[in-house]
Amino acid sequence: VSEPGPLMAEARKAAVAEARAKAELYAVAAGVELGRLVTLSETGANAPRPQMMMEARVSSADAIPVAQGEVGLTARVTLVYELVE
Repeated sequence: VSEPGPLMAEARKAAVAEARAKAELYAVAAGVELGRLVTLSETGANAPRPQMMMEARVSSADAIPVAQGEVGLTARVTLVYELVE
């Protein structure tokens, strides 16, 4: 991924929406309502890291097959809400 910024922004939005939905579910199950958001923090950010450069000496570019793969970006957030009875 050459520009992870926009993809990480979408992952963060999705993580916040999922965390809020879970908080609302737990509040309903507990018979309370969510109050104001007290804190929002991101944990374990999956930021791109520079890779060490490696030198490979081969006789031709076709000598080493490279399999196509995937790159995953993950956002993890913690939301803390006040609870209102």
